[in-house]
Amino acid sequence: MRATILTGLLALGAGLAAFLLVALARFAGIRLGGFEIFYSPAVTDLLHASVLVLSGALLLLLDRTVRPEGRAGDGIQERGPEWTDAEDPDAGGPAREPAPSLASLRARDLVRLRGVSKVYRAGATEVRALDEVDLDLPAGTVTVVLGPSGSGKTTLLNVLGGIDRATRGEVGVDGTDVALLVEADLVAYRRDRVGFVFQFFNLIPSLTARENVGLAAELVGRTDRSADALRAVGLGHRLDHFPSELSGGEQQRVAIARALVKDPPLLLCDEPTGELDSATGVRVLEVLRDAARGDGRAVVVVTHNAAIAGMADLVVHLRGGRVDRVVKNESPVEPQSLTW
Repeated sequence: MRATILTGLLALGAGLAAFLLVALARFAGIRLGGFEIFYSPAVTDLLHASVLVLSGALLLLLDRTVRPEGRAGDGIQERGPEWTDAEDPDAGGPAREPAPSLASLRARDLVRLRGVSKVYRAGATEVRALDEVDLDLPAGTVTVVLGPSGSGKTTLLNVLGGIDRATRGEVGVDGTDVALLVEADLVAYRRDRVGFVFQFFNLIPSLTARENVGLAAELVGRTDRSADALRAVGLGHRLDHFPSELSGGEQQRVAIARALVKDPPLLLCDEPTGELDSATGVRVLEVLRDAARGDGRAVVVVTHNAAIAGMADLVVHLRGGRVDRVVKNESPVEPQSLTW
């Protein structure tokens, strides 16, 4: 901090001197000590540039002294320890043990929701899309979320993905409470730690399958492993085909490869088989199952299709924004046995 202040003061002094000389350059008739002040245009431009440097230095000094340590966006800032009650141990009261951090829970559950609610308000109208949801999703599992329209399925997905903020509650994902992240860190979270797969494939039509997947790898600064990702979903022979040259199932598998190339711990899928026939949908479900089993991810599939539930490790039934029940499948069936 001292070095920053000293640098700022030096820049301030140099800039003020430059500003004074520029001001004097505006008046050709001013004399100091009997000598007329005269500057060439080049010198005047240089002094003008000095004033710009001064402005930049002042802005930098203000940024460094006002903003707290740690720049938003440089990495996801996780919350510090919480005290188990409101009493401050530094105020003379008895010291309290900090509440368990989310990182310590990772060995048990990659996703941990506690008391999560999402309330939308329009004037005096209040809609509870999620209402006190508690949920634990282990790594290496596929979870299918079922429920009628308006039950909160998509809202749950958006809260997990950092697209919507929970009104209250703890949204723990891979050791981070997403509900406490500032906006810049939410961007980093969505970019680096969550893979999204949608009902509509959202591929860029002017890019090949390899280029669509490679673009996602480039955005997160990873080595381009697009060919490996496409081979993992059974599309090694379609690397250089455009979306218009691929079937619906192949396009969905490209979308899954695009999500997986980032190597995220959490994969969120919104109706991934909604636009596919049964046989093609089964192939997509096989890819999702392998993504969970092979790499220790938590894969969450939101769907209206109850037939998919048989291949899931956990089936979460939502109703009216609440968890109606959670069913654990001790022996999930193979996707090939599913029909709808």
